[in-house]
Amino acid sequence: MEKNQDFQCKYRYKQQLIRQREKAKQRQRIYRRNLYRTYQSEQQQEENDLMTVNTEKNHCVNSINVRNAEINREHEVFIDGDDIDSYLDTSDDSNDEIQMIKVYDLDEEEINPIARYSPENQLKFKIGSFIRDVNMNKKHSNMLLDLLRGIEIPINFNKLWNDLHVQFSYKTIIYCSSCFETLQDIKEQCLNDKCQDKAHMINSELVLFDIAHEIRSVVARNYSLIKWYQENRQSGPLCDIVFGDVYLKKSSKNRLSLLLATDGKPLTVSTRSSVWPVVAVLAEIPFPFREHQRNMMLLGLWHWTCTPNVDLLLSSIVHDLMVLRTSGLLIDIGDKGMTHFEVDVLAVGGDLPARAKCNKISAHNGFYACTYCLFSGISCLQHRHVLYPHDDFKASCPPPRTQQHIDCCIAEIKRSRSKNARVCGVYGESPLSQIISIPVQSTLDYFHLALEIHLVFLLNQWKQAIPKPVYIKINQFLRDIKYPHTIRRRPINIQSTDKWKATQLRVFLLYAALPFCVIFLPAEHQYIFSLFFIYIRTLRFFKSREDIRDMKLYVNEYLSKFPLVFGRCNELYSVHALLHLCEQCNSFGALAFHSMFALESSLHHYSKHAHGHILRGSQIAYWHCVSRQLETINKSASAKVFGQDCFLDDRLIHLDLCFKYENDFRNIFREKFKEEL
Repeated sequence: MEKNQDFQCKYRYKQQLIRQREKAKQRQRIYRRNLYRTYQSEQQQEENDLMTVNTEKNHCVNSINVRNAEINREHEVFIDGDDIDSYLDTSDDSNDEIQMIKVYDLDEEEINPIARYSPENQLKFKIGSFIRDVNMNKKHSNMLLDLLRGIEIPINFNKLWNDLHVQFSYKTIIYCSSCFETLQDIKEQCLNDKCQDKAHMINSELVLFDIAHEIRSVVARNYSLIKWYQENRQSGPLCDIVFGDVYLKKSSKNRLSLLLATDGKPLTVSTRSSVWPVVAVLAEIPFPFREHQRNMMLLGLWHWTCTPNVDLLLSSIVHDLMVLRTSGLLIDIGDKGMTHFEVDVLAVGGDLPARAKCNKISAHNGFYACTYCLFSGISCLQHRHVLYPHDDFKASCPPPRTQQHIDCCIAEIKRSRSKNARVCGVYGESPLSQIISIPVQSTLDYFHLALEIHLVFLLNQWKQAIPKPVYIKINQFLRDIKYPHTIRRRPINIQSTDKWKATQLRVFLLYAALPFCVIFLPAEHQYIFSLFFIYIRTLRFFKSREDIRDMKLYVNEYLSKFPLVFGRCNELYSVHALLHLCEQCNSFGALAFHSMFALESSLHHYSKHAHGHILRGSQIAYWHCVSRQLETINKSASAKVFGQDCFLDDRLIHLDLCFKYENDFRNIFREKFKEEL
């Protein structure tokens, strides 16, 4: 009997709570409706009497608090303490309902709507919200207000870009990702019968730029540097690309030589989409200005879920370059007027997969993968991959690969009429064959080959040879190295070498790897790495051509000892390709002057332009055109920086500190060396 009474009591309490909640909601709706009418009347009176409105505003807010207090009192349910405790212990859901009844906060927008203020104050509110949303600091906030002060704001960004004379010189072509048929819209589904049976994938974007416009904008901004470098070549490093054999054979007075490169970068993990830009720099701009982001030209862009179709990506670009090579290019140089330039392609670079795809030659894991020689490689019976043993290479002495040989292979493939035909590694005609000699001008990138592939392999081998307790000493050794302040990414943790960036690998190889080997590795590893270290570091930057000739002894010794230390099964194509870096340096100068470090940085820069989930390639192209035009108002670099015998005035040097401690430095110098500075 008592249990039934308890149950009925709890049931009555619950019904009472439900009724109270419904009444509270009804009162709240009526109150908000009346409050909205009050705001409408107040908004009409605002222009006549601002002080009265402020008074009514305060009264309204106070009335809200009083009214909420009255509502809360009406919501209270008077129950004995014992009954409440027993009820709350048995019904958590009803406990939540009690909290819901007591808490009814009004939104800020309803209490203090922005529509109550004048249009000018509304704009100020929006500017303040924008400053807050983008997390802008005080300095940048003041800069934004200074820019907005005293100008007529464009009605939209299209009007803004028109006023700034931004030219969107690109076109976007949409392809089906399965059959590569041309489509009209990014969301359109291909009507091909073969595509209907497959799951719909993201359509592909191909963005093609006006190459002539890209070259004109870069040349006009850097003409003083180009002119100075033509007249003062000997003032630059003698291992620059302009001292290579390929450039010297084609050199002329008004010549623009393009260095092309392409690589892929993932944009989103969920859709697995990636972007493949084709970028170019001018060899005539002195290093390092040629690799600055503002001087990099975007020729084409492919956006898809996997690697691009090479024919679609490169055919239009190659055609435009052939037209420019035939007719030249007229560029307005300001005071110089219209000047005619010859345009040519000097080299095309990429990592190993990108080179193989663009050249249409077997990839690094296949036979005849080398673009420099006709070494076929052998099959590894143990791990089922292709090996390129150095001993077999020396015994067979394979002939060099030539463009004529590639053309003969293509002709034989066409005669066979087989889709899967492959002759000496060649499986098709690359569009690049029309503008370059692939065996000579398709360059290996030491950034990918020597650092991200070979050095990472060596680090993994060393970690297996070193006991794990020694890792603490290695990390302490790396932390104790005193680097210049300009080196920001520094190798620290030896256990996380798989996460090191390319700059960390470069710093480790050039400055820390050799003493690291001497301290922590056995003698055989010290000897073989010293050969690799001297070889790469010399080819990266040398002072004379004789240094290249001497390096052939080092690389041959290194490749001969490599299988004895690391095993024959590790003699992959990436190891064999090190042999041909000497030939490449003779043709194009030191490795540092035609690496892909700049391209990797530009990939990160371009990826930040992509927003949302669709037409991301077009978004990158859109903002690239805006950035290209905005760069024209910035000051270009002057050739004076190469002739000044003083520190450059840049962000890496604190000039105030230099002036402050100049006298102290001179006094210390006088005491130390007994002479005046």
